[in-house]
Amino acid sequence: MKIKIYTLLMSFLISSAASAAKLPQAWITDTLEDPSFDKSTEMIELEKEYDNILDAKSQLVEKIATKKQERKNRKWYLQSIKSEIEIESVGTIGIGAFASVKIATAVEFIWNRTKESMRKLQQKYYGASDVSTVDKSVEKEINGSSDQDTIRFNSATSTPDLEKEIAPFVEASFKLGKIKDKKLFKTNLIAKINDYQKVLSDLDGMPKYTPWWVYKFQFDLYFDASGKVLPFMSVGVGVGLKLEWYRIRKKNSDKSVKEMSDNSKFIMAMAQDFETLDKLTLGKKKKAHYGLQYLKVGIGIGAKGQLGVAKLKGHLIGSAFFRRAKNHPNNKIRRVKLNNTFPIIDAYNSENLAYAKENSIEVEPNVSSDKSRIGDRIKSGIFKASRANFRKGLKKAIKMANFWSRVPLRRQAKRIARGKEQHFDLKIIELELEVYLRGTVGVATLEGIGVLELFLVKQS
Repeated sequence: MKIKIYTLLMSFLISSAASAAKLPQAWITDTLEDPSFDKSTEMIELEKEYDNILDAKSQLVEKIATKKQERKNRKWYLQSIKSEIEIESVGTIGIGAFASVKIATAVEFIWNRTKESMRKLQQKYYGASDVSTVDKSVEKEINGSSDQDTIRFNSATSTPDLEKEIAPFVEASFKLGKIKDKKLFKTNLIAKINDYQKVLSDLDGMPKYTPWWVYKFQFDLYFDASGKVLPFMSVGVGVGLKLEWYRIRKKNSDKSVKEMSDNSKFIMAMAQDFETLDKLTLGKKKKAHYGLQYLKVGIGIGAKGQLGVAKLKGHLIGSAFFRRAKNHPNNKIRRVKLNNTFPIIDAYNSENLAYAKENSIEVEPNVSSDKSRIGDRIKSGIFKASRANFRKGLKKAIKMANFWSRVPLRRQAKRIARGKEQHFDLKIIELELEVYLRGTVGVATLEGIGVLELFLVKQS
């Protein structure tokens, strides 16, 4: 008998009074300081509060797992649950509350059913079977999958292939009345994809100097009813879709740094800096732990086609997905020196310009070379952030990741020692970080904007 298993991903947003415990200020502010907090009263109180929150969440998911439900002919069961922790600007933590706008979430948790719990449910509702379910909730969460229509392409995708790929989507949008001008919509969509191909195609030939490598880019795209591309999600959107560009990692990708484009150098430098986080992946013992193998970075494309970390609020931001290749040696002997800075795209306003001047940050207006647009008001700029500051920030991120993963591991060990049955297991801890204009890093608070996400996946 063919087994049908349905996965339901739920997000519990529960109002909670503000906690008295606070994160260290060095974790939530634009600072290079990284003092030790492990034995401080502040951290002890914070850990107690975090333990209480996890206790409430775990009791909730276990209650859901054991609650009897009227199933009738509906043969489905809950497989994954998502919950969140938000951090206020002063550092207090609490369980997420409903909000009218999207706000930064500092930490997200993905709880998955344990294999034993799933086996029992399958046997109960579907009978004995040798067919095992494949849990893809981890893959979906890390890869940013959604119900939104997705167009997938790479550097080798030709225009005729693109036309075949988008044809069903274009036709459906027109028949549903979301798009009035089918021809213009199709033309603009192909032109936009071709623009992305031109910007990203040279990344295929990046040298294999580092175990971290970018394997795909993801961009959200919106059109109005006339088929015109919109700069951001707004009222009047006719249709939205997701574009995914996949990198073809060539075997002979050993270009010298002189042959690499500025975009390749930017991605290569970021991949090298991510090696700072290898302590979260390497050197772990066989016992259970949360290992870092995936990263996601908010990415924008400048007016001249240059890639950069994107912080511009209210505008579309893409994502670059990195993963660490297993058993990949660090080829440090063949490395060449790259730039000491990396670009951040943010608002070109008086506040940011004053900050840049105070911190000796080089900045240039983000404008195209199109002379017809010289009179346009400059809305964004490209700020040159320090890679040295970024690496120091990543060292802080290691301490943050260790803190968020230590408590659930300890709780699970106690539960196992007591012989208690566990229906759900905390599978993913997703830590969202803010990157400031000078390259420093902190936890994303409600007033900030997270641009760097660390996916800590449970390894047994």
